[in-house]
Amino acid sequence: MSGHNSKKDSVPQSDASSNSLNSNTARNEQTSKTAGPHVLPSYGGMQSNQFNIKFGDIGKLYKVISISLSSKEKGVATEGLSLGIIPISILLFLGFIAGEFVAYFVGLVPSDFYLSLVGVDKKLFDKTMLKSAFLVLLSAVLVAVNNLFSGIVQAKSRLSLSSYTQNIYIKKHTLNKLVLEKKIDNPDQRITQDIDKLSASFMRVISQIFISPVLVVYYSVRTWKITGRHTFKAPTSNDFIKSVLPRKSRRILQSSFISMYLIFTFTTILSTARDFADIVGFAARITSMWDELDKLNNDSEPDWIRRSDNDDIDIVGLSVATPTGAGLISNLNLHINKGENLIITGKNGSGKTSLLRVLNGIWRPTSGYVSVPFENGEPEVIFLPQRPYLVYGTLRDQILYPYISNGADIDQGK
Repeated sequence: MSGHNSKKDSVPQSDASSNSLNSNTARNEQTSKTAGPHVLPSYGGMQSNQFNIKFGDIGKLYKVISISLSSKEKGVATEGLSLGIIPISILLFLGFIAGEFVAYFVGLVPSDFYLSLVGVDKKLFDKTMLKSAFLVLLSAVLVAVNNLFSGIVQAKSRLSLSSYTQNIYIKKHTLNKLVLEKKIDNPDQRITQDIDKLSASFMRVISQIFISPVLVVYYSVRTWKITGRHTFKAPTSNDFIKSVLPRKSRRILQSSFISMYLIFTFTTILSTARDFADIVGFAARITSMWDELDKLNNDSEPDWIRRSDNDDIDIVGLSVATPTGAGLISNLNLHINKGENLIITGKNGSGKTSLLRVLNGIWRPTSGYVSVPFENGEPEVIFLPQRPYLVYGTLRDQILYPYISNGADIDQGK
């Protein structure tokens, strides 16, 4: 009887393994669903990432790059260098290519040192020493020049993108509508951090996209030629062990460098793919803000604001509600003569600031209209904020904002 119960309660080993596998699979599938779209189902605690880049986002990146390369500011980041961003970008690209050439010859230097030491060749040693010193110095110069050009490209592109964004952002009604409607989250972060990060990395990433495949092909061919067709069986071959002679040590060191650099190039391609996905994401966030700003700028002028015939302010049948639909003001009629002073009091949330927003054309009322004085086709009404907003800089910078304080922008600021 006890034996029968033991047999009934036991589970076959194969069934237990199958149930465990199904349980792990279901758990992994559930993890992949909750972890987000970029995590694939994983087994054994390992996760694999995939790059989710849409072709439409690449088109947005092209738009951002074309605007950044349209920068016409001269002398940005330097006083004497007045080249445009496109010539500097070309020089930076050529500098990256020159750096790869120098890196190749630097990697071959240890093999020459080894050959001179094994062969006790002082003349070859001195020649290799001078060659290595020249290559290291040249590499240092190229790194410094590339960093300089990269910083200039970053500064110019950031200035171009920031200026373009501010020109369509800081306009009448546009800024407040974008903030109040909340269709675009964190517009200040998109202007500062996203533009800065994209400007800092896009030229380097674009250069690597063109250079890395060429390096992979070149070092693959070099690896094949220098190791021969016995590459895969030679390490376990007795003939290979017997062939390790001093006269082949230089070739072995060169083969080691070329093989390692080939592996490094593949790693660079993977990191470049991740960086490219990042800048595509930054471009998508920036262009989505531009699209929303274009829609707001194309909207017609507030139709509830009319011209006053006698420079007075008239509010007729005005009803105001919050963006969520909560009523604040209902059927308000008010006449303010020119030269009169009026104080509007009330509790927080009673609609005092909302009334001013309607007068300024920021909020659309649910009904009614207002009449205000006009001058040169624009409402002649000045609104002072409850708290002062100042930018860093001089009084001149405050007046000219968002334009920079230089001679070229003074007339535009006026």
